[in-house]
Amino acid sequence: MLRRRFRLDTAGDPRPRLALDVLVAAFHWALAEWTARPGSPTRAQLASGLRAAVAAAPDSLTLTVTARD
Repeated sequence: MLRRRFRLDTAGDPRPRLALDVLVAAFHWALAEWTARPGSPTRAQLASGLRAAVAAAPDSLTLTVTARD
């Protein structure tokens, strides 16, 4: 789909697939958070959670961990 829609030559390039996988993971996280809300969560709350997850994606790719002794 990416090749056709955006005329990308993605042969051998993992970046488009990884970008899609990150987006799907963001949606899964937002959906899990949304369904765990008490009461009757709204679609607007789901959309807000998805926006927050997508906004956090770039920082998650540069996340560093400090080793503990």
